[in-house]
Parts: sequence; structure tokens; C-alpha cells
Amino acid sequence: MRNKLRMFSFISVITVLAAGICLYTIDWQRSETISVRPSASPQAADKIMDTADATLIEPLPDEKQIDGSQVDLVTKDLTVRIVPSTWEFKLGAVDKSWITISQAQPTVKVQNVKLGSSSASWEVPSNGLKVFIQVVNKSLKVKVESSKETSITWPILGKQLDSKAMILPLAEGRYVPTQDKDWLQYLTKSGESSLNEAFSMPFWGVQGDGFSLTYRVDNPFNDAVHFTNDQEQLGLGVKHDFTAKSVHQPYGVAIYLGTENLNEPAKIFRQTLQDRKQFVTLQDKIQKNPGVQKLLGAAHVYMWGSGNIAPEDITDWGKLAKLITSQGKSTTASPAKQVWQLLDKEGQEALSAIAAQNYADSFQKNTAARSLGDVLSKQEFYQADAWSGVKLDSKVQTLLSKPNTALNETELYQRNNLLLTDAFPGIFAPVESWGDGISTKMLKQFQTAGLDRLWLGVSDWQLAYKHPEFVQQAESMGYLAGTYDSYNTVLDPVHPADPSFTTAIFDQWLYDNGAVVRADGKKEPGFQKKGYTISPLVTLPYMEKRFSAIMANTPLNSWFVDADGDGQLHEDYSTEHPATEQDDMNAKIKRLNWFANQQMVVGTEKGEWYTAASVAFAHGMTTPALGAWMDKDMGDKSSKYYLGSYWPPEGPDFFIKPVPLKPILDKIYVDPQFQFPLYELVYHDSVITTHHWGMGSLKISDKVKTRSLTELLYTVPPLYHLNLKAWEQDKGTIKKYYDVFSPLHKQAAVLEMTRFDWLSPDRLVQKTTYGNKLEIVANYSSQSFSYENANVPAQSVWIHWLEKGETQIFTP
Repeated sequence: MRNKLRMFSFISVITVLAAGICLYTIDWQRSETISVRPSASPQAADKIMDTADATLIEPLPDEKQIDGSQVDLVTKDLTVRIVPSTWEFKLGAVDKSWITISQAQPTVKVQNVKLGSSSASWEVPSNGLKVFIQVVNKSLKVKVESSKETSITWPILGKQLDSKAMILPLAEGRYVPTQDKDWLQYLTKSGESSLNEAFSMPFWGVQGDGFSLTYRVDNPFNDAVHFTNDQEQLGLGVKHDFTAKSVHQPYGVAIYLGTENLNEPAKIFRQTLQDRKQFVTLQDKIQKNPGVQKLLGAAHVYMWGSGNIAPEDITDWGKLAKLITSQGKSTTASPAKQVWQLLDKEGQEALSAIAAQNYADSFQKNTAARSLGDVLSKQEFYQADAWSGVKLDSKVQTLLSKPNTALNETELYQRNNLLLTDAFPGIFAPVESWGDGISTKMLKQFQTAGLDRLWLGVSDWQLAYKHPEFVQQAESMGYLAGTYDSYNTVLDPVHPADPSFTTAIFDQWLYDNGAVVRADGKKEPGFQKKGYTISPLVTLPYMEKRFSAIMANTPLNSWFVDADGDGQLHEDYSTEHPATEQDDMNAKIKRLNWFANQQMVVGTEKGEWYTAASVAFAHGMTTPALGAWMDKDMGDKSSKYYLGSYWPPEGPDFFIKPVPLKPILDKIYVDPQFQFPLYELVYHDSVITTHHWGMGSLKISDKVKTRSLTELLYTVPPLYHLNLKAWEQDKGTIKKYYDVFSPLHKQAAVLEMTRFDWLSPDRLVQKTTYGNKLEIVANYSSQSFSYENANVPAQSVWIHWLEKGETQIFTP
């Protein structure tokens, strides 16, 4: 999986989402809440909300040219004061002082300044810019057009805004106090990042004293975001590039003034999507593909096991080792001799040691099983003279009737497996039970534990080929079985930089001609600087071919397409497949839709806003990818924060071994005081999200309970990495949690998350509300909390089904 699953996001800033919050003063013995602002319902707010695209505004007929350096737009709801020459914008409303929504920049010359009753416009001749402004209710729309290649930075938020916090769509979402020194240092050191890579959705929120602001970027392409330390106050700026390919596309920003209800930014964006017919519910997706229903209540599990056979599948190691080592040196052809000749050096040494000592330790078993698995993958495994004296069953005889070239890979594995067991009767378990985590014996464990819904993923479709019984039985049990796949990188097919990076190996034409070309004429490097980034405009034939081959071998019912949802969008200056960032995005959406149209339950990495209508699930939103590119200790083998190696292949430490997280990274990515379910407030009833596969539910050793509370609070599934050993170790924890999570998620997954509230001043007691159906309180604190006549113990969740009056308390 080191080479198959894309471990690293190239984002060095975290993605924090803006959601809505009500502040409450709490008596810890009672649950009475005192709101510090009006608590208008989201539905009431929607009725007066204007969600029109800022890039579509035009000057109103009553605009007239004016003199002077300042423009005041005054409506019954809002006053906007603008200094066109410095791009300074301020908002004013009844009983509110001026709010600087974008700070002044160096003066530029402007001309043709015009003002109307609710609109204004001007030109910046030196940059070829035209600026259009329009006020609608309590929102401001800004559109900038350019006649030539140039860049602008707007808006710029800083000290003059005097904000309390920002609500940022850094992955799921984070609440960032703007004077917090840790956040200031962490965000400002990260430099400039593409807005679509840094933010999971193209908007963010600001909490002020008695107000909130929502900034929404329309036509969000060719934008970059950076953070600043403005006199110990967190600042933010967005730079838009009018490039050779995008110069005719306008840049637009809509800004909404609201009450200090931090749910508003998310609800404004959700309403925007709905008004533009861009929001697709899970119910809609289930109607199109009933298989999506299987995600409801399902934990997500990556299954591990390196090859055809696991050490447990060999019932008599001593006998097998003696037969192979003794007959392997014979001059007479035999199955044992054939195996011996095909074993690698490590496999031969392991079997020789087992034969000599008449017992096998775990290291020797694993080494020999891996080597034997490689042997069973070879076409030349069968030689007629070697098996001439072996009684073969009817199934293997049927497979032997086909020439090697007529066998698909699954059939080849099955033929060789059966040949081996027929040659060594009584030494192997039945072939249909072979495997480690990817085995029918693991499925029986799940069934015994009462896990009736699971998404089961493999890191390489070859693992599905080797264990077709696993896939077939999983699907018959009602599970989803899927493979990891990717079309992000192409390697040299003759001399690949990493031969095990199978998703990146295509043909010579794609390597020579399919790469994204940058404006400087150089090809865009691929993942980890290997090969090139592929243009999504040219991958459809390769995708169709790969999909058909996989399904012909082992039919699956789910597909995970890496990287398409991580926010990396490219301009392409190739003459063969030129593209804007929007073209690149549309091609990736088309790719995801293609898999969905094959009746696959489709997932992608992270699940950024533009993929939400196309996918049913996403990995990497609840906790994003973390790694050594962020902190070198995570890649230092001598550090306690070392994430682990990609070994052993049966279950790499990188995924399975629990490790602690550095305090600063814990604060930024996990600490519930700073979490904010911005993505869930928008997309909870559209996309099922969970952690990145590198940060599974059990990975952060000292935060397992905290993260399980968050999963239940947001009603998002856990993500595990399991083989037989890991299951045996963690099955108690998994089953206890699953028994609460699964019934909850089966009902809650299709509900909109309508509110998020803090119930304690320290933000350690939190509540999510799902319309009039459900409310969940998570108490992350070290003391019990009283709410609605219920006592919520420390480190526990309280689940309340409002219509039924049913309640449940769970302590991990």
C-alpha cells in the first residue's frame, strides 16, 4: 500500500471548515442555555438569502459617473464604504461600527468610477481591470474582469477586521481564534497554497463581536490563499491569477454579514449549492444505485495480507519444509523441486532452517509464506512432468485445459493454488479459506462479531484476484468490496521509478504524451516527484480498459479513486490536451461519474466540494493526511512520533501501529476545542466522510477515545486497518463501538446536520442537531455534564432521538 495508496497530500496548511455555532453560558449543574445573539433558524435565514453567483453581476442602469476618492453604497440593509484606489472595503449596518472586510493596499490609479442605488463600478487601467460591486440585502457581490494577464490580491483580512476567530474549511473544519499564538505560527509558516487544495470548500467564516462574515469565492479557480501575522492577529489573503488560459474568466467574491451565529457560513454555502442545482443527497444517490445504501451503518476497513497464502494456511510446516528442501535438490522432476527452483533466496533459507530445526518461528513462517506466494503468481509454476504423478481434481484439470495465455490472473492464481494443495495433501488448509485479512476466515470473524455492514477495501486489485472467494462472500454478506485505484501519475512503463506503483503504469504513449504541461513548458511531476501528473482529459480509454480487466477477474461493487477529490487542479499548456483548471476539474468529475454509472459505490480522497455530487464516500475529511512533510519527526525512526514503515506487507506499521501525535499537531488536527463540522453542516446528507487511510481511527494512540466521540457527534464512520493479528488485538474495541455506531448511522447518515453548538465555555461539550430528528451531545471534558435532565459522563456521548424520546449514553 506504500506504493498504491497515495499517502501524502501536498497541502502544508490544514483545511478547516466554517460551521455554525451558538455560544452559551453554562451552569455545570444545569443545562439552561443563554444565547448571546438571535437564534434565527437556518430556514428563516434562507428566505432572505441571495446566493447568486458574484461573477454574473452587471452594472445597474442607474449608475452614474462620480468624482471623489470614496464610494458609499447605502441600502436599507447595509452600507458599504469603498476606496477604489486602495481596494479598501468596509461594511456598516444599523447599530454596528464599520467592519473592515478587506484592508487597504498600495494606491493604484482608477477611472470611470460610477455609483448607483445599489451598485458601483470602476476601472484600473494599469492592470486592465474592471470592478463591479452590487449590494443585495446584507450581502456584497464583487466581480473583477481583466483584459490581460495579471494578478490581484483581494480580499485581505487582518488586524483592522478585529475578529475573534476564523472558521476555516481546512479539511472537516477548524475554529481558529485569531490571536492564538500556536495557530498564528502554524498557519503563517505554511506559505501560499492553492485555495482548492488548502480549503475543502471555497468559503470561510469570520466571527466578530456580535456579527459573523461569510466569504464565498465564486468561480474558484487560479486562486491561492496565504495567512499572515498582522500585529499578533491572524490575517488571510486570497490572490487570483488571470492567466493566459483564464484571463477571460471573471473572479468573484460574495460576502455576507450575519449575526454571531457561526452556523451561517455553512448554511449559506449549502443553500448556494441547492439554488444552483448542485446538491445531490444520499437518498438521490441510493435511488440511482441501491448499493449506496450499504454504506449506511458501515465501518470502513482496509484489509491486509500480502499474497495468496498466510502462515496459518499451512498446517504442517515441518513436513512441508522437509519435502521441499529434500526433493528440491533431486534430479527428478516433482512439484517440490519446481517450488524450490522458483523460490527466492529468502524463501529457500527460511524453509531450510525450518526443516533443520523441525519447528518454525513467526519470522520464518512469514518469510516463507511471502516467497511461496510469489511462486504461486508465476505462469511457469506448472510443468507437466513435475505433476505427472499427482492426482488432480476436476477444477484444476479444467484450468489446465486452457493455455497460459487464455487464463486471466484470477484463474492463474486459482490453478496454481490447487496444484500446490493437490501435490501436498494434508499440509494446507482448503484453498478457499486462504489469506490473512483478505480471507473468508476473517469474514467469518466479522459475522460472529455481528458486523453486518462494512466497506472493505484492498490496496491493490491483485489482492482481490488472489482471493476471489473473499470478494464473493463479502458481497453475499451485504458488504461493499472495493479496490484502490488512481489516475494521477504516469511512470515510464519500461523503467518505472517504482515497479510496485501499479496504478501509475500505463503505456508508452501516455507517458510520452499524456502529462500535464506547465506554462513554462515543463511537465508536471507526479506523486512524490515520480513520473508525471496525467491529464484527466486523456485517461478515459485507460480507465475503461483497467476497469473491464479487473471486473473480468473479480467483480467488485465499490471503487476508490485516489487524488481526484484532493483539490489539485491544473492548467495544462499541452497542445494535445490543453485545459484550464475548470476543465481539469470537470474531467475528474466526469471520471468519477463514469465509475458511478457502472453501478460502483464510488469514493475518493478527501471529497472536496466539486466531487460531492459524484461520490458516495470520501476518506480524508474527518482527519486529513499527516506525514513527515509536515514534521520531520513523523519520518524519523528514532522518534516516538515516527508513523512507521510500510513493512511488513501483511500489515504495514504505517497504518496499523498506534503512535502519539505531537502536541502542536494534536491541537491543529484533533483537539475538539478547535474542531468545527463545517463540511458536515453542508454535506452530511450527501457524502459519507471519514479519516484519511493514513490516520485511521486507532492510529493516534492517545486520542482513540476523543476521535470516537467526534465520529459519533458527527455521525461519520470509523476507519480501520485489519489483518488477523490486528483484529484479534482490537476486536473488543471495534465491536463495542460498532454496536453503537452502526444502528445510529443507519438512520442518521441521510439526515442534514442543521446546527452545531458549544454547550460549555471551554468548548469541550458540544452538540450537533439533525433537524427535528436527532441531537447528540459529546462531553470531551474530564467531568460529567448535565443536559436536558440527563447526566452525560466525562468522555461520553448522549444520543437523543427527538421524535421517539429514546436516549442512549456511550462511553468508549
